[in-house]
Amino acid sequence: EDASVGGVGVACVEDLARHISERCGVSPAEASELSSAIAGPDGVVAYSAFLAACLAPQVEEIELEPRRIFAQLSEGRPGRLSVADICQALGSAVDARALREELPNGELSYND
Repeated sequence: EDASVGGVGVACVEDLARHISERCGVSPAEASELSSAIAGPDGVVAYSAFLAACLAPQVEEIELEPRRIFAQLSEGRPGRLSVADICQALGSAVDARALREELPNGELSYND
């Protein structure tokens, strides 16, 4: 908010870079590069772009977590889980018979 232009939810690159540098302990050059990366062609950073940039690393982490879990469970056959693997991991939370009916080849890939 301190860096906004006229209180309208946008900030010029220079002001945002200065605030990032001062408040986050980032070098002025790095702060300027970060600010420029999310600025529009007019040299202004919209609040929505700033917020999206702040949240992007968390979203990536959320997206990677299911892949990590799947990779751990499919250790013996990378990228594939058998019905037995799924039942062992999820226990009584899964109906093995129904799962076998849904997976005629008896396996599940991450992309299924």
